[in-house]
Amino acid sequence: MDPLSVVSSTIGIIGALSSAYETIKKIQNLPKAFDEVNKNLPLVRGVLQRVYERIQRIDPSVDENSDSIREAINTCHDKVELLQKIFATLEEKCKDRDADKTWKRARAWYREAMRGMQADRVEGLMKEILDRMRILAMSQVFSLNDDLDEIKEAISSLSKVEPSLDESEMEMGAIYAQQTNRDHTTGTQYNMSGGVMNTGNNSGNTFGDVGTLTFVSCPDHLDHTCLSRPSKRKHEYQGRSKPSHQIPNGKNLNFVGRLEIMQKLQTMLRDKECESVALCGLGGAGKSEIALSFAHWVKDTMPVHSVLWMSALSCGSIDKSYGDIAHKVGLDCSEGLGVKTALQRYLSSGVASPWVLIIDNVDDEAMLKDMLYDSDGNSVLPRDDGCLTLFTTRSWDVAQCVSQGNVIDVEAMNEDDAKNLLARLIGKNASSEPDEMVDILLEKLTCLPLAIAHAAAYMKRNRKSTSDYVNLMAGTDENLIKLLQQRMATGRATASVLTTWAISFEQINMHHPQAATLLSFCSQIEPKGIPRTMLPNFTNEIELDQAVGTLLSYAFIRDRGDLRQTFDMHSLVHLAAGVWLREMKGSKAATEAAVIRLAQLLPESPQEIVEECMGGGLLCQLFPI
Repeated sequence: MDPLSVVSSTIGIIGALSSAYETIKKIQNLPKAFDEVNKNLPLVRGVLQRVYERIQRIDPSVDENSDSIREAINTCHDKVELLQKIFATLEEKCKDRDADKTWKRARAWYREAMRGMQADRVEGLMKEILDRMRILAMSQVFSLNDDLDEIKEAISSLSKVEPSLDESEMEMGAIYAQQTNRDHTTGTQYNMSGGVMNTGNNSGNTFGDVGTLTFVSCPDHLDHTCLSRPSKRKHEYQGRSKPSHQIPNGKNLNFVGRLEIMQKLQTMLRDKECESVALCGLGGAGKSEIALSFAHWVKDTMPVHSVLWMSALSCGSIDKSYGDIAHKVGLDCSEGLGVKTALQRYLSSGVASPWVLIIDNVDDEAMLKDMLYDSDGNSVLPRDDGCLTLFTTRSWDVAQCVSQGNVIDVEAMNEDDAKNLLARLIGKNASSEPDEMVDILLEKLTCLPLAIAHAAAYMKRNRKSTSDYVNLMAGTDENLIKLLQQRMATGRATASVLTTWAISFEQINMHHPQAATLLSFCSQIEPKGIPRTMLPNFTNEIELDQAVGTLLSYAFIRDRGDLRQTFDMHSLVHLAAGVWLREMKGSKAATEAAVIRLAQLLPESPQEIVEECMGGGLLCQLFPI
């Protein structure tokens, strides 16, 4: 696993640790060491987040100490994972209503968890984690000097805390492991106080730290992948089928940012109570790329999990996805069951490996019924403990419907992430671009990942600078339209910016005609600072509320949240809506309707104002129709 994925995974586990502590802290007379460990979690998370941000910009392998950096990152991950398993064990025991929640009772659970994982006490694990944070902070690649003093102070404070378990209870030297190899030789491992001793091992096997055992000879019936590192909650899934992976594309090596969203998804996957979640946002905001990155993260870090992907672009693509997944998992649908029902039963049976199911582009509301239910009206969405269904959609209504209210908003990138993305896509010429021109370009592109990717592709293909592209965007609308209609030659099926939004416009027009009327109106007036009182008259306020709500849910307009109820439409969306109207041959009718509505808001004769506006009079300067 690459360093970026390891750091991201570690940050996600820390989130689960913090959540588990909220339950653990209710144990009476809980040793202070647990509180001290919890107090240090925000520090570790903060350092790792800064490390993550720097790795996105700088390849740590160029540093002369790259091996120690990688060792620090990997060791930190392993220790955090062990810490989380201990916390999870205690948390699970504490959830039992009848359990004695005193430390006298919990001590046995704690000792059992440590013995099962051959782990150190929680304070010892945290001390090792902080020591790795110190190494990362001192590295010239990261230069986190501001964190060093706090890390040193935390290590010092931790060394003074009373042990969570006496030495006499550690059962040192009592853990015994034996491996019988294919050549029938036996390697014996005795785990002493913090060390490893090998005796009688003549087969070439080497024993190192937990998670780094290398076996030269291995019995045929063992799954070799299981020996590379201990997997999360692996014992819970013994006897299940082997995991399958149906992911449409390889890793996107240019994926940057979205750390907070990735952490939320990782936490939700670990939360057994969470069955589904939806990523919702404007077309081109990067929902599918986030889902793809999450899919590969699960594949890399949770080896017992299957990752299955469906495309919901059309009924045909959904049916094909069901068939492909059924074939991938070796499902026999010859018993008369439809493939959807058969797959639902298999994934819900507890026989399948734990899974993450990703259903991408769930945008068409009319398809929901066909996608979610069989011909008898029964749900075909699978459910199982420790499994998660992730949807991506542009519609807030769809997101709420499919995710039990677990909706994550995917907005445009923040400025730093947008700059990192542009720099990665442009390549080695990025450093020569003036900062002020980069800022202007990203502002014009609204930090929208799809728009940034198209701009970078155009600049690379035509050898244009950022300044050149900004000048092209500042030209006529026709120039800008041509730029936004460009498709990228990336080898992936990627629509242009205008095409992406046009699909949403069509969905709105089909299912929400009042919202389509409102969209048409907004495309004909100045897009910034639109007061609610200016909007078209509908039959009643409820219809207007619903129309506004639809455009808000698709992120085509933004509510300023002021007393006047003022809305903004971004200039690119404004332009795209106008292009869509022209292609629909609805521009003239929309223009006339907008002029009539604006005329109603002025004291003069509506007919005179219509004539003046259509003739290019003064009102065209006030309202650019």
